[in-house]
Amino acid sequence: MRFLLSLSVFIVCALFSVSAQKPKNATTIATTTQTSNTTADDKPPTINWGKCPQLEPKDSEKRAKQAVLETCLQKHPIPANLTQQSIESHQKAIAECALRAEKWFTKAGNYRFSKAETEIRAKKLQKPIESQLLANHKNCESEAKREFPKTQIIEQIQLYQACVRHVT
Repeated sequence: MRFLLSLSVFIVCALFSVSAQKPKNATTIATTTQTSNTTADDKPPTINWGKCPQLEPKDSEKRAKQAVLETCLQKHPIPANLTQQSIESHQKAIAECALRAEKWFTKAGNYRFSKAETEIRAKKLQKPIESQLLANHKNCESEAKREFPKTQIIEQIQLYQACVRHVT
């Protein structure tokens, strides 16, 4: 059961950090490395932040996100009958819960793309990198809104986050 819980948390975290598809001719802002022989008790993947070490979350941010995910897992326990559909449904519930807890939604239920832009600016990146990230942010926001309507908000966010992590 601990493995399933860890797997579920890992997959939910993937909503925030792993791309669904890497765009052609793109370079990755941050890369993840992990050995194939891992267990639930192993350390999380190591991320190489490349030219953007300021984007690495602080330990306090990691602890806060962990607390949010634990709270969401209490509100949305792992389903007893594990099927592909129940796992996907659970992942979406946890992701939405975490995003709501971190105030990533407007009162109308839309994703706060402006909050993402504010967070990019707050990182105080080198100007060329910041400009490139902000331009990419706008393009990815447009693509996510175009591809997924508000009724598919989690899918919209997943596409945006996957897109914004790659700079062309």
